[in-house]
Amino acid sequence: MRTLFEFVNRAALALWIGGLAFFSFIVAPTLFGNLEPDAAGNLVRPILDRYARLGVACGAIGALSAIALARLDPERRGRRWAAGILAGMIVCTLYASEVIAPQAHELRVAMHAPGLSETAAAERRAAFGRAHRRSVMVHGAVLLGGLILLASEARRAAES
Repeated sequence: MRTLFEFVNRAALALWIGGLAFFSFIVAPTLFGNLEPDAAGNLVRPILDRYARLGVACGAIGALSAIALARLDPERRGRRWAAGILAGMIVCTLYASEVIAPQAHELRVAMHAPGLSETAAAERRAAFGRAHRRSVMVHGAVLLGGLILLASEARRAAES
């Protein structure tokens, strides 16, 4: 049973972090490098929505399997820490998808509204830039948490 939980835990984490890395380092730069910003933004939003659902599902599966592993071996405190880190990663993902992404979308639409003064457009671009930076930081925290957990799993496997 332990082997099954370890596999499920590692697979969920690898899928989540792999998806985030692929989007961040391949998909987004490719879209914004080859399309007009509005067209790229229109494609990124549904991709991020699906990524968030995948992340929450993988995080929940990873956290539940970490809790199951902690119950099987109560002496190893690292599994409880892993479940806590995964919970934090889920919260970050939900914050990015449910709070930041809608704000960024509204700002992106608003900064291209017809009849805007240059000053108003610049203010909206700046606000969008702040929302985008916040999103990058939150997703970066998720990526860092995932990499820490993957490194911890590699260390744990090497010690066994």
